[in-house]
Amino acid sequence: MAGSFGLFELRYANDRATHLLADLEAVIGDAPGPTVLRERRPVLVPDLCAGDAHARWPGFVERAAELGIRSLFAFPIGQGGTLTGVLEINRTRPGALSEPETEDALLFAEVALVVAAPEAARKARAGLREVTWSALVYQAGGMVSVQLGIPVTEALARLRAHAFASGRTLTEVSGDVVNRRLRLHA
Repeated sequence: MAGSFGLFELRYANDRATHLLADLEAVIGDAPGPTVLRERRPVLVPDLCAGDAHARWPGFVERAAELGIRSLFAFPIGQGGTLTGVLEINRTRPGALSEPETEDALLFAEVALVVAAPEAARKARAGLREVTWSALVYQAGGMVSVQLGIPVTEALARLRAHAFASGRTLTEVSGDVVNRRLRLHA
């Protein structure tokens, strides 16, 4: 989902690799999920290590492969022209989705509107855990904004850049900023 400052924000993940992948997308800011938010259409990448994926999302492809992710399929979540998020499906092997798999994914994207609601369809979320890193990231962004006297959007960009350059997750870097173990400089 898109956050208030354009930060790609994970709401639910079914495994650690998916959680780390979404963190990577937030750090880099340009990957299949954020592309769906910008272009408002599905982005289907049957092989992250082939075709133009590397040229389109430099930095993302290598790290996604390190997580064992070889294919990624991102679908818009929304209704009536309002885009509220992205449903991502990834696999450890390359290959396109079959027509029935694509139809199922589109159906799941529609269902995600209901599942993402605070109390609706709670039982449908079985097996998913809510991810709450965004509050920490935004808190760190606010701290960097005040420390450096820059807008929050620029502070978030600096957090993402630091996470990328250091090979760490956005959550780890934000935690260090909030706990005063890291201070970014102008």
